[in-house]
Amino acid sequence: MKGVLLGLFLGLSQFLMASEPSSGFTFIENLGQWHEDILFKSDIPGGVLLVTKRGLEYQFYEKLSHPYQSNSQARVALRSDRVTVNVLEGNFHKSLKSQAVQGTYNYFIGKDPSKWKSNVKAYRDLLFGDVLENIDFRIYSLGESIKYEFIVRKGGNPSDIKLVYDDKHHPKFNNNGLEVSTILGLIKEFPPYSFQDSNGSKQKVGSGFRVDKNVVSFKLATYDKSKDLIIDPELVFSTYSGGVSDNWAQTATYDDDGNLYAGGTVFGPSFPISSAGYQQAAAGASSNTFEGSITDIVIQKYSKDGKSLLYSTFLGGEASEVSHSLVVNSRGELVVFGTTSSPNFPVTPRAYDASFAGGPRLIGAPITTSINYLNGTDIFVTVLGPNGDKLVGSTFLGGSNNDGIHNNGALKIKNYGDEFRGEVYVDNEDKIYLATTSLSGDFPIVNGEKLNRSNDALVCRLNRDLSRLEWSSFLGGEFYDAAYGIRVNEKKEVFVVGSTISKDIGATNGTYQSSLAGEMDGFVAKYVADKLVALTYIGTKEEDLGMFLDLDNEGQVYVFGLTEGQYAVSPGVYRNANSGQFVHCLSNDLKKSVFSTVFGSGRGVGIIDIVPTAFLVNKCGNIYLAGWGGKVNANNGFNENSTTLGLPTSQDAYQKETTGSNFYFAILEAGARSLLYGTFFGSSDPPDPNLGRGDHLDGGTCRFDKNGVIYHTACVCRAQDGIGSVQFPLKNAYETKHGNSNCNLAAFKFDISALKADFNILDGDKVNPEIVCNTTKLDFKNKSTGALTYEWAIDDTAATRLESFDYTFLKEGTYEIKLSAYNKLNCSASDSITRTIKVIPFPTKISNDTVLCPGGTVNLFASGGDTYSWLPANLVSNSTSAAVTAEPLESTEFEVTISNAICSTKRKIKAEVTNDKPDFYTTLDLEICKGDEIKLEAFGAGEEFTWTGEDLEKTIGDNIIVAPLKSSTYRVQTFYEDGCKPFKDIHVTIDESFGPVFSSNIIYNCGKPFELEFDLESNDKVVSYVWQMGNGDSLVGVVPNNYKYRDAGTYNVRVDAKNKIGCILSSELALNIPDGDGIIPNAISPNGDGKNDTFVIGVGEATLRIYNRWGKLLYENMNYKNDWGGNVKPDVYFYEIILNNAKTCKGWVEVFN
Repeated sequence: MKGVLLGLFLGLSQFLMASEPSSGFTFIENLGQWHEDILFKSDIPGGVLLVTKRGLEYQFYEKLSHPYQSNSQARVALRSDRVTVNVLEGNFHKSLKSQAVQGTYNYFIGKDPSKWKSNVKAYRDLLFGDVLENIDFRIYSLGESIKYEFIVRKGGNPSDIKLVYDDKHHPKFNNNGLEVSTILGLIKEFPPYSFQDSNGSKQKVGSGFRVDKNVVSFKLATYDKSKDLIIDPELVFSTYSGGVSDNWAQTATYDDDGNLYAGGTVFGPSFPISSAGYQQAAAGASSNTFEGSITDIVIQKYSKDGKSLLYSTFLGGEASEVSHSLVVNSRGELVVFGTTSSPNFPVTPRAYDASFAGGPRLIGAPITTSINYLNGTDIFVTVLGPNGDKLVGSTFLGGSNNDGIHNNGALKIKNYGDEFRGEVYVDNEDKIYLATTSLSGDFPIVNGEKLNRSNDALVCRLNRDLSRLEWSSFLGGEFYDAAYGIRVNEKKEVFVVGSTISKDIGATNGTYQSSLAGEMDGFVAKYVADKLVALTYIGTKEEDLGMFLDLDNEGQVYVFGLTEGQYAVSPGVYRNANSGQFVHCLSNDLKKSVFSTVFGSGRGVGIIDIVPTAFLVNKCGNIYLAGWGGKVNANNGFNENSTTLGLPTSQDAYQKETTGSNFYFAILEAGARSLLYGTFFGSSDPPDPNLGRGDHLDGGTCRFDKNGVIYHTACVCRAQDGIGSVQFPLKNAYETKHGNSNCNLAAFKFDISALKADFNILDGDKVNPEIVCNTTKLDFKNKSTGALTYEWAIDDTAATRLESFDYTFLKEGTYEIKLSAYNKLNCSASDSITRTIKVIPFPTKISNDTVLCPGGTVNLFASGGDTYSWLPANLVSNSTSAAVTAEPLESTEFEVTISNAICSTKRKIKAEVTNDKPDFYTTLDLEICKGDEIKLEAFGAGEEFTWTGEDLEKTIGDNIIVAPLKSSTYRVQTFYEDGCKPFKDIHVTIDESFGPVFSSNIIYNCGKPFELEFDLESNDKVVSYVWQMGNGDSLVGVVPNNYKYRDAGTYNVRVDAKNKIGCILSSELALNIPDGDGIIPNAISPNGDGKNDTFVIGVGEATLRIYNRWGKLLYENMNYKNDWGGNVKPDVYFYEIILNNAKTCKGWVEVFN
């Protein structure tokens, strides 16, 4: 029979818990759960320490490698060793125990009820009286060591103390003490420190070890035999392979009070029933060896806040057992479903089946390869009382082949720990339902179907105390079939989810999918009155796995599963395309698909990210999902794509980053319309990420309650080098210490959708005062949890939507302040809290804000209070007086706190240090025209006014006349009796930036009159323009384009620009008007009469070419001056004129006599 205490590390977000406080070792009493020779037991690094009736016994065993550790191999046996140290002729019958540590332990191990013990206590300090005549023995925990002492009382003889080691372990003496070698390491004992009490102080007595073969005694210097002598060795453990027993995590659940139940497995040695020592063992070794990979179940119950361990219970027999699923019924009793290989597993007298049937030996469970079922497996179901101290019922359930273990290693979709799938559930009458699998053709069937082939899904119902199997039925076809999840509604309709590769599993006509679509599909089955009424496949052309199932308030059926195919996605739902996790909602009769979607990293069709662990549809239809992914699944032939990297998170995620090997929680809005929440949860990487092993679950199921709180366990392992701290998130932890060099079970409770409105009213250091004074500035500090938006109201009037705010009540009265918090993750969607505060008057007065000259003194005062406090204190004459004087060197804001017995308010007075005087003023800054004279004046009660500036004829007086030619600044300063010397500057601006900028252009056209064009740059400062055309004409406003001059010649054109104050600036340019109007004649008569004698083209500068009628060039001039034609013979000539704008004009001209 095994009885190994699980040294448990527990951890989480809303709280993290563990089994035993971490300050040192404890000694658990034996009330009959172990062999009668054992008095107390303590877990120590690498094994256990037993206090027996004759002395001490150390048992050491090799650490079990977790299956995903690098280069790990499955072992069927582990090395172990035992060292006994008996006190020769000693008698440990009389023990005096110290105060028990918090928490008790329950043991349900084996079939013998006399060995089932509850409320077993643990101690840190044990004292045994008269182990030898007048010699006491004390053993206790000191930090990370265990110390023992011999107390030699008056009349005792220290030479009677002889420690006898077993024949295989002889101690060796060196200068550092004793060493005892084992096959796993060393036990060291430092040299004894012996002393006597002398008037309250320790008087050292020289001492040492004496070793004779396997007997150790003590040699002592002379001491006072009339006083007690204490001989005090110290035990130190070193170089052992593990810490306290290695323990893994499988399952978790909750009760109506919010308490958390954690289920796991613990690896540790059996307690011996004979004095034979341990040997190196092999598979199938005799009962006095520890066969490796043998486990017991540990169940722990924690308070809803995680701060208290309510009970810790072991459950098991002589071989392995693993818990698969937990649920709590309406009476607060815990139902445990799992598999066992122990013929002596504890069953109750009225058990439905008290005999173990077993099956073929499993050396390493089918997938995990680390847990041995030496006698095959039966299903077990156990019901623990609310305090964990009694068995309400416990039974085997099985046939002659293996039952309850999912051997799906040949499937494409498989995950680490999947052999421990299956679920237990209770209805509203506390009847117990199971969804699992079996290979046994002789499994007891009640009103159901028998085994079809070799491995079928199995559904069962038992009564509350497990004395009756009310219904059981196989569900399967020709090939592999397994059931993973189960739910029962108020009508007693039973829904089962699982997976199958059988085409003949029994799908019914008219259901959503009546035939197998791919290599493996999920399935959903519905039973009414113990009869199968509907069954549908769900899946794609590839492999699909239905893992969890839940029902909504309308009875619709939801499935959480995995897919390697292109799973159907409904319109209007949230989706992460090309992902390997699906959610599917079906009608109650399984005939219609309501909606379906996929979520995940979207890394590609067929790529599955996580292993599902929990699933919920809450009362408002929101869908809660949980799972883990990472190295444990990816590195050992399960799912090489498994990782939490790339999974979608929300802005308010609890943990936004992931190592890739963490847990993942998500919430989809009702109808899968949107992602409401997504977060990672778990450990950070060790310093060398390559050594990290990742958070995971060792199979089994965890649960959400209907409020969306997740109750979960985790297997948290150290880095592969076995050293370094573990960075798992802790909060409100019962235990903060990871107790093993390999793995520890962690449990956590995480409230994703908790919505609670709360706030504090802060009046300085006062929190939520009932009475405050008006004018007191109050801080309203939001303390809500789970909210996304807020609304504050004061006396039903909306105040703000800020998260927190400050407010000052100016009127006396009683006010109600209400905070409403909103979050649609929660079904209630909102929560509110109201606080009431009474505002009483607190009339106070202070000085007005003031102005003083540099170096001046100001008097400040406050009234209305009993005490005063001024800041800055160093600038006032007495910082605690009502009236003070101050000499600030610069402008300062003084603050005075005025207080009485109830009220306190802060008031502020501004003292502005400046030379300025309010009665001193001058002519305002102004703008003038260049050359204008302007009068500048100064006013005020100063004694005289002194002026400075350029070209001043007068510098003293209350006014001056100036006529600047450019923008100028004039300063006037005056003098007051109080020493102030204020000055002011008057800026006189002369704007010359609006001067007109213009240009002209003559545009020539072939055969048409030329055009005159002006271009005037725009200027916003100009209000009007006047054009002087140089010939006496004056034009106002418009730009004179196409203006026609009567005669050729040069004209000076001027533009006058006027600004808003009447100043005028001018610009001019010379404009050359050519002969002619630009029209090219077609005939000339060079007869000497001075009229039309030459070819005058009137186009300004141009190039002229003349051709005869046969195209021969007769004349060319690049700068033609209107002089061709006077000496040519009459004829028709052809011309080509190239204007200065590159335009070419062509035509003919006839020459007459």
